[in-house]
Amino acid sequence: MPLNEALGVNENMSQESIKAKLCNDALLVAKEKVAINSNSLLPMYQTIENQLQFLVDFFEGKNSEHAKLHTLNFGHLAVREIEDNDPKFAHLLKIAFYVADKTAHGLKLDEQFVANYT
Repeated sequence: MPLNEALGVNENMSQESIKAKLCNDALLVAKEKVAINSNSLLPMYQTIENQLQFLVDFFEGKNSEHAKLHTLNFGHLAVREIEDNDPKFAHLLKIAFYVADKTAHGLKLDEQFVANYT
């Protein structure tokens, strides 16, 4: 199955729609992690969930706090705390963080990146 089909995106989607979709994919997994964890990792997963929810809301036009994009840290958590134990979730988080970082700096997603997901 092509990557674009697996992720549910297509070439007719706007950049904002692609951004919202990719961040929402990570958010859904984060919500699962919050639901099943009652250990010491729960606060980290809740932080990730909250930051991803902000991103989805931002890309869907429900929140306009652009400055908050510069304060997100879930990408660092993905690399430092999650990647070794859950590489698939870490990959989703790194994609969402890339999207957030590009947006924070007023840049569009790279054409090659979009081509890989559409």
